[in-house]
Amino acid sequence: MKIYLTRHGQVAVTQFIGNVQHPVGDMPLSPLGREQAAYLGAYMKHLGFKGKLYASPYARALETAQVIADHTGSLIVPWAPMREVVRNTETMMEFTGLTLEQIKQRYPSIDPTSELAYPWWTTQIETTEDVIARVRAGIDALDPQEDIMLVGHGASVYCGCEALQIPHKGGDGYNCSFSMYDSEDKGNFRRMDGAHMPYEKLTFNTIVQAEEDRKLLEAFMAEGVEIPEEVKKASTGKVLHISDTPSFMFPYMQKLIEEIRPNIIIHTGDFVDEVKAGRMFNAEPEYTQGVKRIAQILKNAGAEKIYAVPGNNDIEHVLRRELDFAEVVPTNTVVEIGGISCALGHICYETTAPAQWTFYGHGVTGETWSPDKNDVKNGVCRFNICWGISVFLLPERKQFCFPSPKSYHWGKI
Repeated sequence: MKIYLTRHGQVAVTQFIGNVQHPVGDMPLSPLGREQAAYLGAYMKHLGFKGKLYASPYARALETAQVIADHTGSLIVPWAPMREVVRNTETMMEFTGLTLEQIKQRYPSIDPTSELAYPWWTTQIETTEDVIARVRAGIDALDPQEDIMLVGHGASVYCGCEALQIPHKGGDGYNCSFSMYDSEDKGNFRRMDGAHMPYEKLTFNTIVQAEEDRKLLEAFMAEGVEIPEEVKKASTGKVLHISDTPSFMFPYMQKLIEEIRPNIIIHTGDFVDEVKAGRMFNAEPEYTQGVKRIAQILKNAGAEKIYAVPGNNDIEHVLRRELDFAEVVPTNTVVEIGGISCALGHICYETTAPAQWTFYGHGVTGETWSPDKNDVKNGVCRFNICWGISVFLLPERKQFCFPSPKSYHWGKI
């Protein structure tokens, strides 16, 4: 059995946004919200999903389910366990939800055998544990042989993931995010992922991720990053390690490269990190545009050598085409840089080749090394981009670390 979960699309009525956990009314989707649902519907069709959609009886969740059903041909079951959490009793006193008959009239894909006790909401304050319990009880009552999708809200989707014990590994609670639980393969999972949608379409209701990232970059660059004079003056032996670069970081990467003027650049994968090309079936056009931008920055760097390792969210043939001036190497490749054997990879646990120094990025899942173990002068070292962007002066073997706007924002990569 596979259980998919998603949060409704962006809602439309701006006076209610920001208070969506305590609705006075039952707002519909915005045009962007319907577009987000369409992206998810197309992705579910791509996966071959034909199961039922168990949707919260709120209009925004039912409308999301209907758009998905338009792509997959699924039936929709109005399902109270996925309703919104109640954090404030007073705001629920005036709430009047749709009846089952009203729902059937409004949404053409409703399963005719659906049942929905009325009222299907509560006026009682709920804790996170309460929501986990109601979602868990609802799932336990379903046919364990059927693949299904649960369509709910930020709180109920989060609690559904908790109830199913889907690991906390990346992902955010985007509108129309994608989560998956596979009862037969616990290693096959996703949690609140937005990879099926273009970066510019990712939202948390009123918050547009791309706009937030642009604001972050402006604030970050306004603070400035001081480049040591020793680094600026060095004319040879400068090695820059970067990785996991979302496009909003490109201006910062360009400024850093222009000021450091590295002789060698190592990029250990996910060149356009917000475009999850390894998981999106239709991501190549958006990904290619991003690669063209960072390729131009790297080409203009004037570096003697550039190494590029395809990451799990890269498209290798696009990298090879657009970075024809660089050496694109498979993960776990060993090269010699300044007399030091260097293993280049994308993920820590996949970069295992014997080497003095090892460079990678991706994240910290499975990480067993830590920066304090590094002996840059004499010993074995491992450099995870999560610990910062690094510049090395060779043959002195000096390391200089610079912050990343991405880690500055999320606390990790």
